[in-house]
Amino acid sequence: MVVNMKRILFSFLLLIIVATGCRTDEREAALNSTETPRLLVVVSFDQMRADYLSRWRELWSEDGFAQLLRDGRNYSNCAFTHSATATGPGHSILSTGAYPAKNGIVLNNFYDRQRHRDSYAVDDSKAKILGAGDGQKGRSPRNLQMPTLGDWLKKSDSTARVIAISPKDRAAILMGGHRADAVLWFDRSTSAFTTSSYYSDSLPRWLHGWTAVDECKRYSSYHWNAALADEAYSVPDEAPGEGAFPGGTARFPHQLPDLSTATSEAFFKSFFLSPPSVDIVFNLAKKAIEAEQLGKRQATDILWLGISTTDYVGHQFGPDSREIVDTYLQCDRMIADLIAYLDDEIGRDRYLLAVSSDHGVAPIPEQSAAAGLDAGRIDQLEFVDELDAHLSAAFPFETAHRWFDAAHLPHLYVNPRTLAATRNEQAVYDSIRAFAMRQEGVAAVLTRQDIKTGSQPPSVDAELFDRFRKNAFETRTGDVIICPKEYWIFGNTPATHGSPYDYDRAVPLIFFGAGVAPGELEEQVSPADLAPTLADRIGVAMPAVDGRVLALR
Repeated sequence: MVVNMKRILFSFLLLIIVATGCRTDEREAALNSTETPRLLVVVSFDQMRADYLSRWRELWSEDGFAQLLRDGRNYSNCAFTHSATATGPGHSILSTGAYPAKNGIVLNNFYDRQRHRDSYAVDDSKAKILGAGDGQKGRSPRNLQMPTLGDWLKKSDSTARVIAISPKDRAAILMGGHRADAVLWFDRSTSAFTTSSYYSDSLPRWLHGWTAVDECKRYSSYHWNAALADEAYSVPDEAPGEGAFPGGTARFPHQLPDLSTATSEAFFKSFFLSPPSVDIVFNLAKKAIEAEQLGKRQATDILWLGISTTDYVGHQFGPDSREIVDTYLQCDRMIADLIAYLDDEIGRDRYLLAVSSDHGVAPIPEQSAAAGLDAGRIDQLEFVDELDAHLSAAFPFETAHRWFDAAHLPHLYVNPRTLAATRNEQAVYDSIRAFAMRQEGVAAVLTRQDIKTGSQPPSVDAELFDRFRKNAFETRTGDVIICPKEYWIFGNTPATHGSPYDYDRAVPLIFFGAGVAPGELEEQVSPADLAPTLADRIGVAMPAVDGRVLALR
């Protein structure tokens, strides 16, 4: 028995030594690689703040986020430099290397002055969503005014393949761009991953027979339990302002509906608010790699992955919740699995992985207020209704006039006919500014004209003004922009983003794989640098962008 135990121990130690040696050889080969990577993989964790990586560092597994931090090139001082930190603008910046002033995606929803109607970042009446009813609006990248990294690659090499996958349509489309081979997102009206007729009249062959419902059957009645013991968390299980899990509470455990009795809508509402839904994206990524032979041909391919669950959980429970910690613990496991898969299937010296995010998130205002900060909420409907009443009293008309064509706070779109009828446009804007500045939680008010002429309001410093300037696209930016105070948010969602402040701007930026030297760099960089850096690594030019090429070795 003693001899057997010694043999077992010796074999175990030998396996560890061999595995460590293999990993070391892999790292050396990747570091020294000068060949053009055959596969670029970009993973965007929606709503991932930069501080999450260091804040929960002791919780990461050795092969997940810790491996990215250890063996990757970590630009730890990365932040967006525009004002509207949201999913649409963020993903368009990641893929084009340009800010909204150039790429046109100023908000998730905006009023389009050219078309005289409300627009969604990726809506397109000419393109149909496959499998959706006739009454549902189509989707495409036509609102995106700049080419993406994938578009430039396809122009350079038509045999390259570009694929984008995310539960959110705007994330997938704005990453994939205009020329992508496949862009897939989850359509809740059909409970399936789908695409648009803009890209193809049919789904990829490798998606035939694969359904989200079948994939999720094993999660029917799934219990989401806290992964750690109570004492391992630095935050309570329930805190002021947190939202509840559908059909439950804000406290662990959370349970998904029974798929055999619940409606698909009810099930997927809960499912995408729980960590198992992240698996879906990574599973589809593997299917795409295998079916499309990504990274295994002479061309360079790009795979964009948008992880939306982190955003859904963050909105509902906030950045200081046990739920968000648990979600990222699952993401840590899945990143480790993805790296191992790419190492085996592609080889670390043949792929380059980049990890970033589209925006951060503000703390829940009730929690900030309890901590002694000046924090709170601005009710959007109430704000607009009271402003409308104020303007009607200040500028009376014999007949009713509509003051705003649209309100997508922080942007307000003034009705030009009503404005012209006053015969004193400046007085109207002065009145709006005066009213807004009297409201609790408002830090500054800018007008489109301020930005156009470079007239910096006294309440806005030069750096902040530049963030609004980078977000201004003439036909889509609001006539008036309301800037809330720090730690104040618009609306009733437990936690949200969209401000020009650091907690919404600072996100991770890590490069890992072929030709990447490990290390942490503290220089100030932007997510707009991601696309130009990857383009430079594969020898593709991206002209007229805002981002710059970062050193990978």
